[in-house]
Amino acid sequence: MIENARRQVFLVALIAALALLFTAVKDPKLGLDLSGGTQLIYDVDIEQAKAEGLVDASMSDDVIMKDTLAIISERVDPNGTRDAVITRRGETGFLIELPDVGETEAEIIKRQIENLGRLEMRLVAIEGYRDNGVNFDLTKEKERLEKWLDTDDAEGAKNRAAIARYPERIDRYNNLLTKDGGRLETQLRWFPRKIRAASGPGNTWDYSFSQDSRQRAFVVAVFGPGQYGAPPPAAVEGEEPPFLVELFPINMDAEHFTGEDMNAAGVRSSTDPNSGLPCVNYEIAAGKKGDYADWSSDNKGEKSAIILNGQVRSAPSFQGRIYGSGIITGSFTVGEAEDLAKVIKTGSLQVKPEPVSSQTIGATLGKRSIELGMFSISAGAILVLMFILAYYRLAGMVAFTAIALNVFLIYGVVQFIEATITLPGIAGLVLTMGMAVDANILIYERIREEINKGKELLQAVRSGFDRAMVTILDANITTFIAGVVLYNVGVGPVRGFAVTLMVGILTSLFTALFVTRLVFHYLMDRKLLEQFKVATWFTGLRFDFVKLGKGAFAGSIIAIIAGLAYSTTVPADKVLGLDFTGGASVELRLSEPQTVAQVRDLMATDEAFNAEFPDPMVNTMGSLVDGKASSFSVKLKISEEQRAQFEEEIKAAKERGEQYEPPYKRQLLGNPRLPLVAGAFSKVENNEDPGQPVNLAYAEVHFESPVEVAEVRQRLESQRGGNPNVSPIEGDEPQTTDLWVEFPIAKNASTTDITDAITTALDGMQDTTGQPVALSNPIPSAEIISGRMVGELRTAAIGALVLSLFLIVMYIRLRFREYKYGFAAVAALVHDVLITFCGVVALNSLGLVNAEIDLPMIAAFLTIIGYSINDTIVIFDRVRENVGEHDRLGDSKETFPELLNRSINQTLSRTILTSGTTLFVVFAVFLVNRGTGSGLEGFSFALIIGILSGTYSTIFIASPVVLWLRDREAARGDTNLEGKREDAGVPAKTSA
Repeated sequence: MIENARRQVFLVALIAALALLFTAVKDPKLGLDLSGGTQLIYDVDIEQAKAEGLVDASMSDDVIMKDTLAIISERVDPNGTRDAVITRRGETGFLIELPDVGETEAEIIKRQIENLGRLEMRLVAIEGYRDNGVNFDLTKEKERLEKWLDTDDAEGAKNRAAIARYPERIDRYNNLLTKDGGRLETQLRWFPRKIRAASGPGNTWDYSFSQDSRQRAFVVAVFGPGQYGAPPPAAVEGEEPPFLVELFPINMDAEHFTGEDMNAAGVRSSTDPNSGLPCVNYEIAAGKKGDYADWSSDNKGEKSAIILNGQVRSAPSFQGRIYGSGIITGSFTVGEAEDLAKVIKTGSLQVKPEPVSSQTIGATLGKRSIELGMFSISAGAILVLMFILAYYRLAGMVAFTAIALNVFLIYGVVQFIEATITLPGIAGLVLTMGMAVDANILIYERIREEINKGKELLQAVRSGFDRAMVTILDANITTFIAGVVLYNVGVGPVRGFAVTLMVGILTSLFTALFVTRLVFHYLMDRKLLEQFKVATWFTGLRFDFVKLGKGAFAGSIIAIIAGLAYSTTVPADKVLGLDFTGGASVELRLSEPQTVAQVRDLMATDEAFNAEFPDPMVNTMGSLVDGKASSFSVKLKISEEQRAQFEEEIKAAKERGEQYEPPYKRQLLGNPRLPLVAGAFSKVENNEDPGQPVNLAYAEVHFESPVEVAEVRQRLESQRGGNPNVSPIEGDEPQTTDLWVEFPIAKNASTTDITDAITTALDGMQDTTGQPVALSNPIPSAEIISGRMVGELRTAAIGALVLSLFLIVMYIRLRFREYKYGFAAVAALVHDVLITFCGVVALNSLGLVNAEIDLPMIAAFLTIIGYSINDTIVIFDRVRENVGEHDRLGDSKETFPELLNRSINQTLSRTILTSGTTLFVVFAVFLVNRGTGSGLEGFSFALIIGILSGTYSTIFIASPVVLWLRDREAARGDTNLEGKREDAGVPAKTSA
């Protein structure tokens, strides 16, 4: 049956071995929902960047933040497979939640986030440059710079010493006016270059331009000759390696190029062929290549400084005309070169993100939810196995073997690309198993048909595989097209779904068309399969589906219109989840460790809070002991009205110069059931004594970690004088977290004056662990955050879907040689998405199911699209086959509606069996997770509606649309499916 069977066995064994290797050598990367991870908070100082001229002052903060988040998202999760949550936090901050990626990868991600990626290629200034009224006198420019370096800075130290330690401070000189001792020509700026220890044998510094007699004329050394001649000091672990600084004069007037002028596809880390050191290969974008070539040719012999984030990394000389590509060198490590390549690809940040905090967070799903999810998924898999064994017997075991291998291969690929595994992802993996049954069912049903025609088993099996292959390829290629578009046009989680989708399609095709055929070959070769005995449900039917087409189509239109009309009456915040609406992020600190469930229950005791902010998302922060934590991250969904109200209140507070305290923070602080830690200060008062020239300030001060009582007393005495009383509130230990303080204060001092005095005294103090002192705060942060599916992400998702639908129509046009089949398939697909959406919105709003529109739900919709198109293509392929046979016979009196009915009935067993096996998995997931609060409830519910709708629309939407379009063609005298006139084949008149 198969030629070269041994080679195919070797191929299958090799692929399985590779999958086993990747699963064995790598631990799976679990998502935030399963294992938690790391929460990073960053702030962006836009005002400072505008003041320093780094950002156009006319740009709005909102635009800058949107650009920043887009670039950060591309750096952190370019393929959408990392399951990173990236949201805007407040006005100028953002929050990143990463699954547990390990310390090394987390540090790499932090470096990529904090790297501006601002790349410039500019000419080094030369003596006598004259253009556009600019005239460089480098001799005088160097004299002025040297003079400034040897003067004192604001702290009383020499500027040279400050630049030697902090090279970026050269901007202090660059920003000086000429009359104040600054540059003579404003189009010349000085940029620093760090000289590090040279790699290779010996302990010497890297090459310095300032020590070369030919280069000395334009480079200023911040160090002395003795420093460069001495060996570099040893590097200290955890600190930046030692370096020397030299300054380059850069021509800001001449033409230059930036990272924006590069072709991202041509940027990659590599190795310098001359030195063998890591470097970055770059390629200029097509539209700029000519300009770059002219630039390099016109400046032959001059130096082009490669400037990264304001520092010169290298300064090679132009040897001749360069046609748009080159390398960036600069004493990079391999990791630095890879990081640089990535940040250049993603574009430069306008403002450097400054880290605020880094916290470990727990799984967003509780232990019980995870256990239920895994149980439901396993139950669904067992149901699929039982069904296909009962229906197909021995052939069912062959199918299950191929499907199990398919799941294993998908997992191996996921491990290879280091994608993150989430609970919906696991459900999708098993769902792929349910859908992969489709290909096997197509093959088996074909074999059964061929046997019913009287063929021998060997001929029937060969014919069954050959005939099914065309349909399987058509169905999967259309879905693969959608995956390719989603990956290339979509971003973030949409792209991640596309990767999983395409991997699943490829592995499903491999197992169905290679593995299943191979197993059949050996079973038959060894006489283990001599009869093909299968159940015959739903076969031999002659139901008139076409007759019901008009009524069913009209019913669907009415249902969709009614559903959409109803959905417009439901508030958006009741329909959409946090991924779309955004909300508020709150950090809670508790005095007593609690579990996530306990915190949810305690928050629910405040009925007013629960009514205003229902279903908060709670997960742990920091270390866990017996599943309990003392810090928690809480996300609240807020409505558009609430957001508008909060933004107005924030604006008003800012105008008054006050710190805004949102109502949800006040409500949480007022919940007596929540065991929150004490605030920084309590019982603060100014105890007036008329007989004394000063009063005594009283206060209780609370710290996050123990402090030395004696040190606090000494600091207060040093600042306030007198003899302050500082003692533990309880006990007499020398170290404590809770202090009682008394110290002299002015008679008219307010409570704010008292707390400010204590805070000032504590400034710069360290706790007993050596960390900066932190005052206790029950709610350290409370910020409004954006949704994940907003702005460009949402637009990209919609654009990807529209483009994929267009390409599906064009592919079907190519395969079927007519547009009407593509239009009909898309009509069924749109029907299924709308029916699912309306069903989810309606039942969720009525409280019958917990199914908000969030990212897992979007994954469900995308799965439904793939399922729907597969289902429809199967029937259309049978229609095409029957039309071809009809035309070959030429004497049949069968009308097209009758042919359409026959095609639907012939494939009905496949349609019902595929839907049934898939529903086994989905129903099991839904029933087990019903009412648990798990996201799998809404995910599986949407799939149930979508699968049922997909089965229905294939018969009652796609087929009637084809029929209607065919009638319109016939009325115009157009050609039929096979390119012949209608009167040459199937009669044009229909009864549908």
